[in-house]
Amino acid sequence: MKTRRSPAGAVCLSLLALLAPGLTVKNFAQGGPPQVLVPPQSQTNVVGSTADFSVVVSSFTYPTYQWRFNGVNIANATNTSYTLFNVQTTNAGDYSVAVTNAVGYVITNATLTVLAPPVITAHPVNLNRPETANANFSVTATGAAPLSYQWRFYTTNFLAGQITSTLSLVNVQAWQAGLYSAVVSNPYGAVTSSNATLTVTLPSWTAGCWGNTAEPASTVPVGLSGGYQAVAAGGKHSLALKTNGVVFGWGDNTFGQLDPPPDLTNAIKIAAGMNHSLALRGDGTVVAWGDNSFDQTNVPSGLSNVISLAAGDHHNLALLADGKVIAWGQDNLGETVVPPGLTDVVRIAAGYYHSLALKRDGSIVTWGDNSHGELTPPPGLTGVIAVSAGNGFNLALRTNRSVVAWGDNASGQTNVPAGLNTVAAISAGGAHCVVLRENGSVAAWGQNFLGETNVPFIFTSANSALIAVSAGAHHSVTLKGNGAPVVVNPPWDQSVSPGATAMFALTAAGNNTLSYQWRLNGTNIAGATQRFFTRTNAQLADAGVYSCVIANPVGTNSSASATLTVKSGAVLTPLGYDAGGFHLRLTGPPGVYVVEISPNLTAWFSVLTNTVPPAGFLDLIDPTAVSASRRFYRAYQQ
Repeated sequence: MKTRRSPAGAVCLSLLALLAPGLTVKNFAQGGPPQVLVPPQSQTNVVGSTADFSVVVSSFTYPTYQWRFNGVNIANATNTSYTLFNVQTTNAGDYSVAVTNAVGYVITNATLTVLAPPVITAHPVNLNRPETANANFSVTATGAAPLSYQWRFYTTNFLAGQITSTLSLVNVQAWQAGLYSAVVSNPYGAVTSSNATLTVTLPSWTAGCWGNTAEPASTVPVGLSGGYQAVAAGGKHSLALKTNGVVFGWGDNTFGQLDPPPDLTNAIKIAAGMNHSLALRGDGTVVAWGDNSFDQTNVPSGLSNVISLAAGDHHNLALLADGKVIAWGQDNLGETVVPPGLTDVVRIAAGYYHSLALKRDGSIVTWGDNSHGELTPPPGLTGVIAVSAGNGFNLALRTNRSVVAWGDNASGQTNVPAGLNTVAAISAGGAHCVVLRENGSVAAWGQNFLGETNVPFIFTSANSALIAVSAGAHHSVTLKGNGAPVVVNPPWDQSVSPGATAMFALTAAGNNTLSYQWRLNGTNIAGATQRFFTRTNAQLADAGVYSCVIANPVGTNSSASATLTVKSGAVLTPLGYDAGGFHLRLTGPPGVYVVEISPNLTAWFSVLTNTVPPAGFLDLIDPTAVSASRRFYRAYQQ
């Protein structure tokens, strides 16, 4: 554009034309109010971002500007542009600018839309349901669409398929009692609801005891029949857990071990030590009462997300939802010194002066007193599904329903009776053992000075309808159901690499012969009708939620769900071949990978274990390839 002398308005035109080349300004010579050449543009922004509005006008004199929000002037917003930093939902609305010159003014506007992350307006609430009833949790949230939902059991167990604002649990079982929450998300953020507790009340059951008849702990009080869901035997006392979450005790009360806190009305599990008692609340916290000579009733501050507990002589263990173990109480012999780095635990047991942890891979970790070799499991012990600890000895239940014992054998407590091969539950006492068979009957062995192994006849025959056992110092207690199947040891989650084998196993008790049907994501698996299910050569398509339906003529029950995770496979890309070897690139999510080679796609050999960094790839060289006529490669994440 050429520069020339002109009236003031023409100079203004030249400046505006430079600001907006290619725009045509009409009626300039005649003067008039400002004309909008480029109006402010409507915008859609995410919370926290920046919004910019601007306007370009023509005017025969220099104009003034005033930006407005919903018709109200914005202080100091008097330039050709207006910027909003850290946009919030309250900034959404109509923005306009009034441009004025000596003749008049013009107003032009634009709309700001703000996309917000979810906000929960109604959290799920606690529910109390009888077993086999349905339970429905719901959550309400606002935020920019689309909203996505994921329900969780405790804090780490994601419930497959539960992705709506309502969680529907059909035919609820005792194992489903606990904490539920929902994660609500959209493309702009996520929020987690507060926990809601599901309390499941079980059928009316009755308790039975035997052992030292001189102790009140061996005599079931009058009226203790019906409405109980669990039992526990301690030193000289017994506990029973009612279906309403209230704990009832009988026997010795010298240390107040029979007096739970008055507000304990939501217990879901119990344990009994020598002279103290424990209860796990439905909210994942622990309550302790009774003897505190060794701080065994001083529950660690902040202890939460507990899914199981165990009481020893004077110490306790708590299993957390993330697979870690917390211990407290007496530590004379290291019984509360949990080995550093212990994780992935699925079962725990507390003995008199030692402790056990069963890991997901089937290995057993021990700590504490080893006076009787109780910290040394027998060589070759595999396939363990449950553990129990007594006074210097231990029991392990294998997936084939056999029992292995080790440690102190002064009273024959580690001499497992021959032919005992249909066991569903185990319990180690002072110097005796009690087991529950799959057919609902009980067997016992070991010390019998005070009748510890004199099991009442009505408990030793098939179809006794017993569903739980617990061995104390010199007595035992059992719980009778209605004969329908009850899962005693549920399966646990598995995580394997592609091509590996995953096995789910459980134990159950009930009258008559039990039938089993495994399911994947709620659908029956053809031919999967044993107590355990083995998934060989697991692939990504095999991942999902596995459960088992157990039935007999009396009723049907479902196991807890167990999730199979098949780790993502790796991608191997050839990069070239030279005198140094064969070059290839391993690509996959960050993690530890195993690289295998094969000459024939049948026999595979591991040649490298390495870590893929956050960048997502790792370049490798196989120097041995120069001497091979052909070679195949594969990789998977550990």
